[in-house]
Amino acid sequence: MKNLKQYLYNPLCLACGSFFVNDHLFCEGCYRKKIQPIIGIKNKNLLSDREAFYLMNWIPFESDMLSETVYRMKSDKCFQAWNHYGKLAAEGLSENVAVEEIKYIIPIPGSKPSSLHSHVFAQILGCELRKPVLNILEKASFASEQKRKSRLQRLNKTIKLREQFTAAPQRLNLRDKHILLVDDILTTGSSFIQSVEVLGDIQKATLMTLFYRTANANTVLVS
Repeated sequence: MKNLKQYLYNPLCLACGSFFVNDHLFCEGCYRKKIQPIIGIKNKNLLSDREAFYLMNWIPFESDMLSETVYRMKSDKCFQAWNHYGKLAAEGLSENVAVEEIKYIIPIPGSKPSSLHSHVFAQILGCELRKPVLNILEKASFASEQKRKSRLQRLNKTIKLREQFTAAPQRLNLRDKHILLVDDILTTGSSFIQSVEVLGDIQKATLMTLFYRTANANTVLVS
């Protein structure tokens, strides 16, 4: 069913329009020439004690091909593509981080209840790295007047522990653990920093995302 959905929604190569599309959303020729050269784990410095890694650098409007890839990935219809790029992220992360020290993987919640991209990504990383996934964070809902605020305004103090997990940091003793937080796109890092603050005095926090875009790239994303 997932393969059928990807075929129905993404039947053409995002670069050349070919019908010979594989899990990565491109034909093999375009993937080798245009996507593989830009894939690779890169580090983004947020704070001295918090690592942030991403798989691809995405500059909106600079590359229609990669922008379309991001939009398709955010559409919730590219399950095989998430699996493909998720495995590459896990492989690259293993080469840059002592994954044996990571205790838990925690997805950063999306801006809407229907935004499950980080959860899908976290499950893939959990399977590849053989780490348990804790779905213990959520974002506060907004009243209609709050929804009119900008995304950056709404990010301020919106992440919290799920009600049924309010004692989770103490019960799991997270302060002695290395935690891997997962999101789909890294922009300012504010969601990551806020999530770390909510989790309390953990030993170490690392962020892994598929894409990085600069904070001044003001674009509307499917969420």
